[in-house]
Amino acid sequence: MITNEALTSDQIQQAVRSIRASRPAYSDILDYYVQLFTAQQASQGHIQIQPLELEADMVAIKKQEHFPLIATSDFRLDHQAAGDLLQHVCQVTSESNSDMAQSARGLLNAVQAEKFEVRPLFKALLEGDDTAFNTMAAEIAVDKGALAFLAYSAIKPSLSLFAEQLATFLPDDDSWVKGYCPICGSYPGMALLGADGERWLCCGFCWHKWSVNRIFCPFCENKDSQTLHYFFSEAEKGYRVDVCDKCRKYVKTVDTRAVEHPIYPPLEQVSTLHLDMMAREKGLESGTKITFQL
Repeated sequence: MITNEALTSDQIQQAVRSIRASRPAYSDILDYYVQLFTAQQASQGHIQIQPLELEADMVAIKKQEHFPLIATSDFRLDHQAAGDLLQHVCQVTSESNSDMAQSARGLLNAVQAEKFEVRPLFKALLEGDDTAFNTMAAEIAVDKGALAFLAYSAIKPSLSLFAEQLATFLPDDDSWVKGYCPICGSYPGMALLGADGERWLCCGFCWHKWSVNRIFCPFCENKDSQTLHYFFSEAEKGYRVDVCDKCRKYVKTVDTRAVEHPIYPPLEQVSTLHLDMMAREKGLESGTKITFQL
């Protein structure tokens, strides 16, 4: 159980202040992301999504076969809320020091001039349609990676809310033993250790959390303790990188018992990029392709 999770904008801001004090090198990144995350929290309060009804028999089959409940392409969005948030995210990004500032201005201008439709953009992101993304990015002369980041940032509140709705179809027991998300099938972006030392994985796409064994690689399902280990920075013992020698992939982990600020997984993901650098220096590869960050 995660007892100190950030659930409000105030708690996210508290977490940002704490991380900024301990990692001043992240100040510029945190200045940007605190605006992004609080805007997403505000948007989530206005989102309306019609719940998806799943047949009990189908849910039982998916559980038995270890299939996620839906594909990412099946997520439902509040397109009005996502479109409004997209413009806000573009404005904030255009005023930042990010390499994406120019792309954000280009996208914002195209949307406000009604030269660009956002629904096809969101659809292409959910379906992983690279061809459509390349075409749209070329049409408005913006970077494809920046376009994906901005689009994802706009739909993230809808994704999280829809995932919460779908989580009611999941069993209450710990029978899900896979390393990919039981909601959408995506791999974890982060891992957390809870109040009792239990291990939780956080989906890198919808951010649903599910519990797994402590000795377990979510990417290749290795359970051999001799080939699973972790490393950490002496200055940050609440943070570590879990490594699998078999597949040479890693996932970053926050021990929530060892940090004092509220935990907001997307914030922990972007404020621990130094751990990614340490992992890459060791020849490791992230198990999740995180493209939705500065």
